[in-house]
Amino acid sequence: MVTDRNGRGRFGALFLWAIIAGVAALVGCLSLTAAQAPECRPSTEAVDAMPTQTLVFGSEQEHTIDARLAATESHRAAGMQHLCPDVIAGTPILFLFDEPVTPAFHMNNVHAALDIVFVDSDHRVIDVSRMEPGQRSLTRPPGPVIAALEMKAGAAAAYGIEPGVRVEW
Repeated sequence: MVTDRNGRGRFGALFLWAIIAGVAALVGCLSLTAAQAPECRPSTEAVDAMPTQTLVFGSEQEHTIDARLAATESHRAAGMQHLCPDVIAGTPILFLFDEPVTPAFHMNNVHAALDIVFVDSDHRVIDVSRMEPGQRSLTRPPGPVIAALEMKAGAAAAYGIEPGVRVEW
């Protein structure tokens, strides 16, 4: 046992200092995390660099939507991250894939709820899912897709977009 010059055990004092240091570090990390929480932005370089693509949904009652086109890996990786909710509301993004895939979408750094519309190789909607800010689980389509459209929550229903609807671009 280690003792101080008065013969008292120092284990208790060291243990107390270790607890104090641990708590201080934890509080510091929590404060740092809050301070580093990403703010929303009116635009990002990735979104600004995406070209626009017109989508046509349906056959009898057609609806057109102009969306940003995320056809490169870097554009797909950026998606809606860091955009302010009002920007997300007016900026649908179409994720195009070179071949059918089963991608996973996250909501890290996304500041508004989204609908995600999954489109198969026949250009038919196979699923519409809702994603929420802070959602920790990944959102995947029920099968391989060639495209996914992210848009503000509720927009898919407003446009009549549901499984079975045809999409052209």
